[in-house]
Amino acid sequence: MSDKPLQNRTLFVTGGNSGIGLATAMYFAARGADISIVGRNADKNRVAKKRIEDTGVRCLTYAGSVTEREQMAEAIDGTVRTFGSLDYALNNAGIPQYATPFTDQTSEEFHRIMDINAYGTWLCMQLEVAHMVKAGTGAIVNTASQAGLIALKQFPIYTASKHAIIGMTKAIALEYVDQGIRVNAICPGLIKDTDMFDKIVVDAPDIVPALAATIPMKRLGTPREMAQTVYYLMVHADYVTGQSIMLDGGTNL
Repeated sequence: MSDKPLQNRTLFVTGGNSGIGLATAMYFAARGADISIVGRNADKNRVAKKRIEDTGVRCLTYAGSVTEREQMAEAIDGTVRTFGSLDYALNNAGIPQYATPFTDQTSEEFHRIMDINAYGTWLCMQLEVAHMVKAGTGAIVNTASQAGLIALKQFPIYTASKHAIIGMTKAIALEYVDQGIRVNAICPGLIKDTDMFDKIVVDAPDIVPALAATIPMKRLGTPREMAQTVYYLMVHADYVTGQSIMLDGGTNL
């Protein structure tokens, strides 16, 4: 078997300059896929681009927000123009909610989280599917969360946004299954070395061992482990669509 099984294939990743997004980009690049990433921070995009290109593949970067249709259309259309196809897409961009009592949460916070997590995923999928329908094939994975399958106390907006991603995953998988497109979701638990986790624990780093102790596997997950599951769902899981895979070290059994 070739050590570059994904040569002439293309992966598009939102939130692709760090954490799970970058780990997935690197995992696919190591197997020969050309990579296109979207991230809001242009400097981080440049660093990620060099790392990806150092594996010997091509990489495009786009600085923009997943809530802006024109920016995402430019990124996805540009990916197809440059690489000739859109084979795989990971909709990974998202933001956290900070634990606060429900009655203290604001409308502004609600709209910001729902816009990026739910609307951003919906928008990117709509643009991705349009290209995949023309090709008659494609695989999409959406990054949801354990909060997409369970409830997290004092995180109702984040919980709602991730439940929305899972609902969309199922509905779009069902609508396009006859057109050769598969859509699945991953539901990470506590994953280290991600911007989202770092933001949550920045003011209380000493809490990390206590959090790990609550996980049956007694450790946090890694971005690479998330990437491995994305790869399985996109490349190998030909009979799997509309599913949401919990990746939490056994926390929610």
